[in-house]
Amino acid sequence: LQSVMFEGLVVETERLDELIGQLLSSQMDKIVLDRHIDVRALLEGVTKDADFEARAEKKCAVFNSSLEQAIVASADDLLHKCFENIVRNAVKYTSVGTTVSIDLARTGSNCTVVVEDCGNGVPEEDLSRIFEPFYRVDDARTRASGGHGLGLSIAHRAIIQHGGTIAASNGQKGLRVVITLPLERLD
Repeated sequence: LQSVMFEGLVVETERLDELIGQLLSSQMDKIVLDRHIDVRALLEGVTKDADFEARAEKKCAVFNSSLEQAIVASADDLLHKCFENIVRNAVKYTSVGTTVSIDLARTGSNCTVVVEDCGNGVPEEDLSRIFEPFYRVDDARTRASGGHGLGLSIAHRAIIQHGGTIAASNGQKGLRVVITLPLERLD
């Protein structure tokens, strides 16, 4: 058991180190969108991984989309890290026995991703601040669950750098995060 806990600590420490490095790196402001990725395929993979982990806690994650693909310009694996962080947060804070939904649709010349959990949401006065570096809604809850207040800030910066938008609101079920990204035209 101690070995498993130690391995988990090492993984989280490495993840935090990488997040801090990205946040503090001036490279984040100078990304080059030199790749094209399929957001549908990316979200299917992220959802599959998140669902596997969620099932251990009697939760699940489900991906929905009628799109065959959604190609966007990207830099390295930055969007993968963003979506992984957003979906993992949703799984972490959704209630036991509920489902996190990840929906992808086309909205004009953009693709729109909606990640919604079935948790307690975020107090209205905190919604505008959850994308700020090191901001945590509830110190005790976040510290107990391992949050550092960096993941959503990095996701926000990365989405903006990709020409998109990201916003959070309290939906009908829990916290609802909406991301838009411009679709690429590959003629």
